[in-house]
Amino acid sequence: MKKFLLSLLFINVSFCNIWAQNEWERPDAAVGKQKETVKTVTRKEKVEDPKYMAGAVTENEGKVEWTCKINMPGKSSQQLYDLCLGYLQDFVKEEDQLPESNVTLVNKSQRVIVATLNEWLVFKSTFLSLDRAKLNYVLVANCTDGCVELTMRNIFFRYDENDGKGMTKILAEESINDKNALNKKKTKLVTGWAKFRRMTIDRKDEVFDKFRTYLADK
Repeated sequence: MKKFLLSLLFINVSFCNIWAQNEWERPDAAVGKQKETVKTVTRKEKVEDPKYMAGAVTENEGKVEWTCKINMPGKSSQQLYDLCLGYLQDFVKEEDQLPESNVTLVNKSQRVIVATLNEWLVFKSTFLSLDRAKLNYVLVANCTDGCVELTMRNIFFRYDENDGKGMTKILAEESINDKNALNKKKTKLVTGWAKFRRMTIDRKDEVFDKFRTYLADK
């Protein structure tokens, strides 16, 4: 009996020595020692497309104005005048044009055509809301031998700000130019005018590109 008790005591002491070496631990103890993983989320600032930044809206004598020159080698001023007149007469009747759009003036001897355009700029359209403005502008096509100079000018908007005053007239010089639509550092678009600037630049590009494509096919 004594030998049995001594054996048990020896086993117990040996086990305690093993435990003291710190190589053994309870399974649930490891769970408590696990470190919590902390995720750091870095918010990236929105970078504006350079297309809309400083210099994108050009001015002539303080008035917002865009001009593009389309070279047409081998075409006379009369040929280009006829092509431009036909194009603009169709353009003012397109589906997105309002009834006020029309070819306003022509100068046959100087080969100049003036068209007034009225159309909607839709900023946001959902089932519950519609945010849009009327865009008004003038297109001038000046035709010379081998070249057409197309100018977009006299730009303004009519916009309902839901203040009970109805449609308000907003000049391009008061809204989409660099002075009003960009912050002082010229690094960001100003909230409010940003949508007007983006949409007008996009529309200008579309109008000029369609005109170029039309003439290139002739």
